[in-house]
Amino acid sequence: MNILSLYPLLSPSMSRRFLPSALLALFLIFVASTTQRPTPPAAPPCTEAWFQHIEQHYASSADAEGHGPDFGDPSWFSAIEKQLHLPNSSGSTQGQRCQLLDAALRRHIVFRHPLLGVVTW
Repeated sequence: MNILSLYPLLSPSMSRRFLPSALLALFLIFVASTTQRPTPPAAPPCTEAWFQHIEQHYASSADAEGHGPDFGDPSWFSAIEKQLHLPNSSGSTQGQRCQLLDAALRRHIVFRHPLLGVVTW
């Protein structure tokens, strides 16, 4: 069965023009319905709850086997900043990095999609 035969009211040329638009619309609906926009952490920066919130709602520092750096470790900050497309703040202290990351999460718009990854504006 030809896909164009599903649209008997449309001429073949109209179907060819309509089909790409319909597929694009379906794709956009899928992306919009499965994308999350996390809210910044309510916990104070550098607390266990703050780190947990970032790991659960923004980006994970763990590898495929679930191993990753400890919260607050310089490699933890580097992994999170890289995934969120934020500038690397490796020259700063842990407290400064917490403040910089917290400010960035409040200043930028972040979208997280399970297949497409993280988009930061």
